[in-house]
Amino acid sequence: MTVLAAPPATTITELAVGFADVCGFTTLSRFVDLPRLDLVVQSFEDVCAGALGDSAEIVKPVGDGVLYAMGSADDAVAVAVRLVAAARECPLLPALRVGLAFGPVLVRRHDCFGPVVNLASRLAAAAPPGAVVVSDAAHDEAREQCWSWRRLPRRELKGVGSVAAWEVTGAL
Repeated sequence: MTVLAAPPATTITELAVGFADVCGFTTLSRFVDLPRLDLVVQSFEDVCAGALGDSAEIVKPVGDGVLYAMGSADDAVAVAVRLVAAARECPLLPALRVGLAFGPVLVRRHDCFGPVVNLASRLAAAAPPGAVVVSDAAHDEAREQCWSWRRLPRRELKGVGSVAAWEVTGAL
């Protein structure tokens, strides 16, 4: 997958951007020894590689999280659900949470920038452990898939403002 394989020049394109975060990682890192922490990090990397595979482009690891991008919101929801489920199956890994947004993204030197990227990150931070939370735009774009959704109350997200979002509650 090469959604970010743009030339060195800047491009603007519509993408689904996901941010997956390991819940409680900072606290965990205070209470386990470094070899055990290394196992957790390796487990996270393995789960990401398996769940994201060739269907999503990993933009970059971000500490205890990963930023990924895809051209299709439908596929991005499926990947997010797969990622959370894979973490649930991994005994060494705490729960993950995923925030997903869709819209115009600035792509520059294989990195993503803009409000959509910031929104995905903030939605992940606001999501409960084990949840996939998507923006209104991602929800509207992902209607081709048979997902069940729960409308979340509007919330204030740091640096973003008041946002309405949806939680993916399962496949129909």
